[in-house]
Amino acid sequence: GRTEEAIDAYRTLLIEDPPQERIHLAVMRLYAQQGRRDLVRRQYDHLRRILAEEAVEGEPMEETTREYHKLMA
Repeated sequence: GRTEEAIDAYRTLLIEDPPQERIHLAVMRLYAQQGRRDLVRRQYDHLRRILAEEAVEGEPMEETTREYHKLMA
């Protein structure tokens, strides 16, 4: 019942350290619980852009991508 508060807290963490995949994934899961696939997709795309810009790995980890596809199914 405190989903919005959790999302806000995660967003704050992402402002401080944007390439944290586990945090992006947690946000995607919360959006999926709300039935907001559009926001799941937007968050995943945002993660991909961050990783490309930061030149960390360039792409999300395989497990993140697998979980994204499950959430979108």
